[in-house]
Amino acid sequence: MTNRGTRWVSPDGTPRGVRQGEKGTRIVLWKEATVKDSDPDTGERLDRPVLLARMYYVFNADQAEQLPDSYYPARTGQPVDAIREPQEVLDGYLANGGPTLRHVEGDRAYYQARPDQVTMPERSQFPTPEAYYGAAFHEAGHSTGHPSRLNREGIAEFDHFGSDRYGREELVAQMTSAMLQAETGIETEAEFERSAAYLQNWLTAIKGDVTLVPQAAAQAQRAADLIREPQRRAERGDPAPEPDREAA
Repeated sequence: MTNRGTRWVSPDGTPRGVRQGEKGTRIVLWKEATVKDSDPDTGERLDRPVLLARMYYVFNADQAEQLPDSYYPARTGQPVDAIREPQEVLDGYLANGGPTLRHVEGDRAYYQARPDQVTMPERSQFPTPEAYYGAAFHEAGHSTGHPSRLNREGIAEFDHFGSDRYGREELVAQMTSAMLQAETGIETEAEFERSAAYLQNWLTAIKGDVTLVPQAAAQAQRAADLIREPQRRAERGDPAPEPDREAA
């Protein structure tokens, strides 16, 4: 299997398909299935549940040429609706020592430790509000690793994309997003499955070291708590913390 795209010729002679040189993203599709088995003691025929997994390389429609219109979701030009609770969590974090947030036309969401900024595509580019907040919480999770916050190795001592250190940080960020989606009541089946596939993908990339999962989960819980704390303080009516005079 290759992660490079292929092109083919359409009936009218024009090239169609993934542009040459484009690289795909590896995903793992898994599902439950049932197989017939026999009880080793009685010989009785039983249905045994199993998990089936298959790896694919996928490409964005923007990496291809001459695809049917159905591959390009219609743009409404209107932002997806904000959802009150996740928006309050996000706003509270950003306004109380969190990173800055900017929206730009594009197809990437990412966090930069310098200048401590989350960049998100415009809301209108997301198919659902849940997808928007899932991505925003993922990048907010990364931002908690900044040296001024939790000082996590994957952010504070970032080496390069694709490294084991980078993979561990991706596990933390996606688990943080999944926790915040569940806590704010916006987790959907589609987002749950996307998170599961994303996590499995990175576990494969970092050689399937399952001992990383509880470590990443503990770090993600601290990250989620940090992001939610300003909103929780507001709900309790607690006063805002005093500014750090030495840091000022």
